[in-house]
Amino acid sequence: RARSLGLFSQLVTRARDTLAALQATWRATPRSDEDLARVREAAFIVDAAMRELYFASGAYDPQSSPASPPRAPQPVHQRFYREAHDLLDQMVEIQLPSVTHHLVETLQFFVPLDPRGVFLWVDRAVTEGGQQGGYQLEPLAVDLVVGLIRRYLADYRELLHQDADCRRALQRILDGFVAVGWPEARRLTYQLDDIFR
Repeated sequence: RARSLGLFSQLVTRARDTLAALQATWRATPRSDEDLARVREAAFIVDAAMRELYFASGAYDPQSSPASPPRAPQPVHQRFYREAHDLLDQMVEIQLPSVTHHLVETLQFFVPLDPRGVFLWVDRAVTEGGQQGGYQLEPLAVDLVVGLIRRYLADYRELLHQDADCRRALQRILDGFVAVGWPEARRLTYQLDDIFR
């Protein structure tokens, strides 16, 4: 397992660094066909890696429906959360909506294990790499993130009440979706006064 995660980490690091370097050069020089091919290849690698992590984490449940309650992580999933922590953290910086989406889907599975850590991690995923990559523009993104926030407001309201970092994270997450005009995010923002009363 350690060797597999190490290999994944090396691949993701190289692909992420390639994407960042090419994006930095494009500010000063025009894009060449060779650069575009390298970006596509690097994006494919990180997207495939995040998709595999999503399936390996246990977050994917083919039997689930939108109405079914979230499954509880088992000991094998807890081990994955510990062992893949650094690798998942690398994915926060990737500015690709598909990577951000699978990362948030993966993280939401681990909410019962680490509610505060997961919420702050989702904040980073959505507001760092996610916003840079346009994640807040995706309909699936707003559904997933608003649903996750509703879950926190229902099950972890005290955390949001008592933890200033989590309250700031909540505001940043919602601000990103409200800024692009999603009505679901706007409605939830209007309800926060009543919720926190």
